[in-house]
Amino acid sequence: MHDNMIELKTKKDSVPKVFGKVQFISQYDCGKTEILQESNLSLNNLYAHIIDCLRDGQFVANRIDLISVGKGGHSAGDIYTPIPPQASDIALDDEIDPPGKKQIVTRASATAYEVEFNTTFFKDEANEQITEAGLFLDNGTIVNRVTFPAFEKSNLVTMLVRWFLYFNIT
Repeated sequence: MHDNMIELKTKKDSVPKVFGKVQFISQYDCGKTEILQESNLSLNNLYAHIIDCLRDGQFVANRIDLISVGKGGHSAGDIYTPIPPQASDIALDDEIDPPGKKQIVTRASATAYEVEFNTTFFKDEANEQITEAGLFLDNGTIVNRVTFPAFEKSNLVTMLVRWFLYFNIT
């Protein structure tokens, strides 16, 4: 009995941990480029989705398919002091609409332990003070979230969003 308990503990300790980063690459008409990079939080919904994907005989209809930006996730009246996301978050605080959500246009994998999602917000899209972003399944379920001090997205800027997830299996 005791040996089985040790074996179960070892299996539990080897559960993959997911972490990552988000890059917001702003490209200005004048040729200037700025990059904001932030760490993101993997939400409970992401772990539930991974379990669904791995479950024996389980058909997973939804896939990571959307990136959204918003203007929430900060202290009231202070857009430069972000409130860290919580693993139990189920939405962005204040999604920019339209078009807050964008279809992911590129899925690239550099290694077996990394996946990258990309999309672009064009000059006429999401022109606000941006303070939060989320990665979503195609059914609208948020799986990853980041908050950060405000930056201005204007109609002079095309913004590429690169979202990386890393799987640490130890």
